[in-house]
Parts: sequence; C-alpha cells; structure tokens
Amino acid sequence: MIMILGMELRDTDFMRKKRGRFQITHEILSLCQKPTVKTRIMHKCNLSNSNLHEYLKSLIYHGLLSSFDGKNGKVYQTTHNGCRFIASYEQLRKLLFHEIEHVQI
Repeated sequence: MIMILGMELRDTDFMRKKRGRFQITHEILSLCQKPTVKTRIMHKCNLSNSNLHEYLKSLIYHGLLSSFDGKNGKVYQTTHNGCRFIASYEQLRKLLFHEIEHVQI
C-alpha cells in the first residue's frame, strides 16, 4: 500500500468496478482543466454535494485545484500540479493495464 496526498493506493484501486479516490480525483481535475462551476463538476462526476465539497476542499488544500470568482459564481480550475497528477495517473494506469492485457494465464 502506498500513501499519496493522504490517499491510500492499493493494488486493486485500478481494477475495481466502484470508483476509488484516485479515479474520482482524476475525473474532477480532468474536467476542471477549463474553468468549471461546482454544479457542472457535481453532475459530470456523479457526486453528491457533500462528497464534492470534501473533494474540492482536499484538492485545493493540496494545490491541485484553484478557485476564483467568475461571472456565474465560484469557478474551479486545475493547477499546474493538478495537471501533473493527471499525467502521472494516466501513465500509471496505462502501465498497469498494459501489463494486465499481456499476461497469459
């Protein structure tokens, strides 16, 4: 088990049907590469208001997401470090799934 940004990464995190914290974090950060309002994030990522609030608070605290006042209210956007998280997540996911596809049982 590995701890990254206070989130546990287990071997099964990339293989389970239910979304894990890393996958949800990736979805939020990917969506927010362009400035995005909270309701759009909530609907596109299929999260309750309370769950989204906790994710946004954590992502802002860890410097992966920023917020600012837009013309339609508070807007969220992925930071440079958030973009690095997206790239690392996708690279790790590609590495793990590439290996699984080529395993003969």
